[in-house]
Amino acid sequence: MAALSATKTAKKPTPQPDGGRFPEDYLGYQLARASHLVTSSLHDQFAGYGVSVPTWRILTSALGKRRTITEIGQLVLMKQSALSRALDRLERDGLILRKRSETERRLVYIELTPKGRKQAEQLRATAALHEKRIRQSLSAADLKQLGLLLDRVILALAD
Repeated sequence: MAALSATKTAKKPTPQPDGGRFPEDYLGYQLARASHLVTSSLHDQFAGYGVSVPTWRILTSALGKRRTITEIGQLVLMKQSALSRALDRLERDGLILRKRSETERRLVYIELTPKGRKQAEQLRATAALHEKRIRQSLSAADLKQLGLLLDRVILALAD
């Protein structure tokens, strides 16, 4: 019992001079925790497909719009080296093709194969259900406000 009590005591947040709790009230922590929880639960949803969240992001980024590798990298929040390895694997698995632009040789586009399109559509449907469950915890006004606030944070910090 003493060990449990000590553990609870150790987990108490450190009061801050402004009355806030650190890290619980730190915006970066709140954003990271929310992102972690959303991503972790989505990863659990994708386990049955044998794909990771980054794979889902790549496949669905290429669904419905022709995009360059650079565009996909920006959308999926991956470093170039990790993205290249993931694209190599997806190409090897027959889910994507890399197509060099006929007019601008430096541009390489990612296209889904029929197999890749089918998987991307399944993953998108799973993600839509996942997001619906999350959105149900907020009102329409809350969702709109949250979107606006997140856009402001992103705009303030984007390069």
